[in-house]
Amino acid sequence: MKMKNKLSYFLVIFLFMVSCQGPEKEEEKDRSVKINVHEVNYQPYSFPVHTSGKLVSETESKLSFKTGGIIANIFVEEGESVSKGQTLAALNLSEIKARKRQAKLALEKARRDYRRAKNLYQDTVATKEDFQNARTALEVAKSDYEIAQFNLKHSSIKAPAKGKILKKLSSVNEMVAPGYPVFLFGSTATEWVVKINVTDKDILKIRENDSARVQFDAYDQKTFPGKVSRISQSADPYTGTFEVDIKLQNPEIPLTQGLIASTDIYPEQSRKLAALPIEALIEASGKTGFMYVYSEGNIDRRKISIHRIVEDTLMIEGGVNEEERVVTSGVSYINEETKVRLTN
Repeated sequence: MKMKNKLSYFLVIFLFMVSCQGPEKEEEKDRSVKINVHEVNYQPYSFPVHTSGKLVSETESKLSFKTGGIIANIFVEEGESVSKGQTLAALNLSEIKARKRQAKLALEKARRDYRRAKNLYQDTVATKEDFQNARTALEVAKSDYEIAQFNLKHSSIKAPAKGKILKKLSSVNEMVAPGYPVFLFGSTATEWVVKINVTDKDILKIRENDSARVQFDAYDQKTFPGKVSRISQSADPYTGTFEVDIKLQNPEIPLTQGLIASTDIYPEQSRKLAALPIEALIEASGKTGFMYVYSEGNIDRRKISIHRIVEDTLMIEGGVNEEERVVTSGVSYINEETKVRLTN
């Protein structure tokens, strides 16, 4: 009986010891941190370049008088639509007509002198040199008369095409020099262009014929397709930006010069990037970041190159190889010496 009681006593002690050792082992097992991982896959990505600009006519020119003088009349106002060949402004013709009369009289005299020299030369009274000089003087007089006629003809400004007066730069009775701009003219017979300015970082992504989408504040929710038609090869010395033209493709509704546009350019040139959850990022400074890479039960702290962050997605350019797995949860509780176990 005593022997039986002793066996029962030892059995109880054994069971108690086993029950005490179990939680310790379980507690030791739970010291490993549970983590989730995400496989890295690089794919080509292209991000739109977003900016704003102004709508202008593809053909925009400065109109001026060929000769200088006093402006007698201006027949149009700023913002007015005009038709091709319409007279926009005219000079005071008093001086120009006087010069034409002067050139005409000089031409008539040169013709008389030429005929006289020719007759004298044929009668061997005048020398060949006198005859040649008279002929040269006649040609010069003809040229002077043609110039005077041309100046009279271009003493008015006519619209080169159907368009709009964007800006009036001079007024009636104002003295203007030859070639000084009087109007800034935009043709509406040609296609519309949105002029934008982009940074040196974005200009490297854009190529001619890249597709674009344009929206105007004046036309809510209306999107106009376009293409990049011109890229400036030098930066503006004042702003440091590059000018880019986006040509609108057959807009279905009439547009007005000067509308403010919001544009998105979609570069065809793409870059190979990996899209990862933002939770994988341990720390970051500028374009450099760090994350943990999991491999066969071990983790490795890896330096990465960040391209951009899009909402809750981290786009990286390098630092982690294709098909490697990065830790996406539990990163706050681990380091390179921590024991980890996967849950996904």
